[in-house]
Amino acid sequence: MYFVIGMRRSGTSIFREIVQSHPDVASCLFEPHDLWAAVDLAHFSRFKNLEWVNSTIDKFNRANIGAKFALNSGTKALEWIWLDKTFNKPNFLFIRRCEEDTWNSVYKQDKDSVRGIVSHKEHRLTHERIYDQFARFCVRNPDRACMIDFEDLVKKPDQTMKTVWKTLKVKDHSIKHMIRKPENRRGL
Repeated sequence: MYFVIGMRRSGTSIFREIVQSHPDVASCLFEPHDLWAAVDLAHFSRFKNLEWVNSTIDKFNRANIGAKFALNSGTKALEWIWLDKTFNKPNFLFIRRCEEDTWNSVYKQDKDSVRGIVSHKEHRLTHERIYDQFARFCVRNPDRACMIDFEDLVKKPDQTMKTVWKTLKVKDHSIKHMIRKPENRRGL
């Protein structure tokens, strides 16, 4: 079981596709909101025994697949750690992207939407805290967690993915054919 996690607009979708392209890696659910909701409720003792919560988590456990979470700015993003507390030693594949590029991408996508956008300051604070959490988790769990940089994935894809394949305990798999330059890049 594995989770692909990063800030929204940081490359989680292409990273998910790359991981899923490996012939020995099980499929990865895309934005599994029901799983996230069940994990969110499971850490409260009053909801722990709700049938829907338990059945959703059990289904995912039995399937032994992956899931992708693109985190929005704000304190809610810090709750990704509940995934590790809910499941039995899952692997974590974190993707990090330059804060300025991530912000520009979020702004470009959401500036005219009804949902609006958080301030750049709040985005930057969440970005720093999330990536600090990811880095500390990787240091404490090197056998089941790795973090890659989006910029490295674009510049040297096969070399960057070696760490991911090692974390997932599968053989190397070339992915050069899957990489394209992002539209809103900063000197890549």
